[in-house]
Amino acid sequence: MRRDEAVSLSAPCPSAPGLRRPYCGVTSRDLLSFQFEHLTTQFEAVYRDLPSDTWDVKTVPHGMSFRETTVHLMECCEAFLAVVRGEKWPWGTYSVEDDSASALIGAFFAKRREAIGVALARDDETLAKEASLYLICHDPYHVGQLCQLRLSFQPDWNSNSIYG
Repeated sequence: MRRDEAVSLSAPCPSAPGLRRPYCGVTSRDLLSFQFEHLTTQFEAVYRDLPSDTWDVKTVPHGMSFRETTVHLMECCEAFLAVVRGEKWPWGTYSVEDDSASALIGAFFAKRREAIGVALARDDETLAKEASLYLICHDPYHVGQLCQLRLSFQPDWNSNSIYG
C-alpha cells in the first residue's frame, strides 16, 4: 500500500454504510505494509546526512548511541525472524562484523527489508502480531530516541523531516 492510498482508508465501507475504513476491507497485511513504509521513511530521514563523527554520541552515559541503537534495531529484526522460525531469541547476543557507519546503515536497511518481507509474505494473524510487536510497536520509540539524540548535537536538524 502506497502512502497516497491512505486516503482510501477513510472511505465509506460499502457493506456497512455506518462504518468507515480501516474497519472494512483492510487486511492486517495492508495495515502492516503501510506502517512499515511509514517507519522506513522515518528511519531514512533520521539517518540521512548524519555526520559520521556523531555515531558514538550519547546524551546520557547509560543511553544508546546511534551505533548501539542501530545494532539493537538489527537484533530486533533478527529476533523476529527467529520467532517466526519457532526459535527463542538469546537477547543481547547479536553482533556485527563491520560497525562502521556506512556498513551499519546498509546492513540495518537490508535486515529490515528481510524482516518486512517475511512479515508480509503471508496473511497470517500470528505472524502479523509478532511483526507488530517486534517491528511496529517497538520501532517508533527508537525513531523518537534517535531524533532527540540527533537534535542534541545538531540543533538545526529538522526533526519534522521524519514525516516526509
